[in-house]
Amino acid sequence: MREAAMQNLTQEADLITLRGWLALESGNVELARQELGAAFELGHVRSDTYAAGLAVGTTPLPGQDHFLYLHSLPLAETGRRWIENAAR
Repeated sequence: MREAAMQNLTQEADLITLRGWLALESGNVELARQELGAAFELGHVRSDTYAAGLAVGTTPLPGQDHFLYLHSLPLAETGRRWIENAAR
């Protein structure tokens, strides 16, 4: 069950990251920012979402957030940084 949940989460993050990069490539920076941010947030397990963390095999302690290892998150973070740096 846990593996299936993690696989679905990974696939969803991959698709959202791809949409973000396609939006960035087409010049739609605002949509890219939203999509890449959404992908990044999929991997963020907050301490107040204990059940969600448990479903994918992590249980952060109160006050300690945790990031899941999803393959596309480094790419999503890179895109977010590019957008932020271009805005300066």
